[in-house]
Amino acid sequence: MLVPLSKIDVELNPRIEELIFLMHVSPDKALRDASTEAEKEIEAFFVTSGMRVDVFKRVQALSQKGSVKQKEDKRFLDKTLKSYQRNGLNLKQEIRDQIEAKQKRMAVLSTDYSTHLNEENRKLEFTEEELAGTPADFRSNLKKNDKNNKYLVTLSYPDYFPIMKLCTVSATR
Repeated sequence: MLVPLSKIDVELNPRIEELIFLMHVSPDKALRDASTEAEKEIEAFFVTSGMRVDVFKRVQALSQKGSVKQKEDKRFLDKTLKSYQRNGLNLKQEIRDQIEAKQKRMAVLSTDYSTHLNEENRKLEFTEEELAGTPADFRSNLKKNDKNNKYLVTLSYPDYFPIMKLCTVSATR
């Protein structure tokens, strides 16, 4: 039972990442759009598969049986069981249906947010002080406005995430 579940992560995820990666980097809008739609369908599939009561019951029975002894297998089993419990599979069907609908909606919103962020081409201007906390090599890779010497920052991944993660100026974040 554990082997097929673990193979999903090992074999399927790299292929999925190849599809989804295109929505972030392809210069072809049609390809980016197709990749975005693929991600929405994949996310819906994972939400649905993560709500399968029959699989949850088998994982739960395997856990209760106590027959899994190898440390790595036990850890995988425990994490899988917790994931199903967090999805509400130990709750009534009505509540599970609500959880599944909300998870699917969140997946669509997350993909849409990522797409809009990726498609945004606006540039924001910041002084060095406003980018405090970001590494010098990060700032050196940013373009500058020749007129006011401010850094030009886009909302694309290479600009956005370092600032959100490292910048100590809350107004900038």
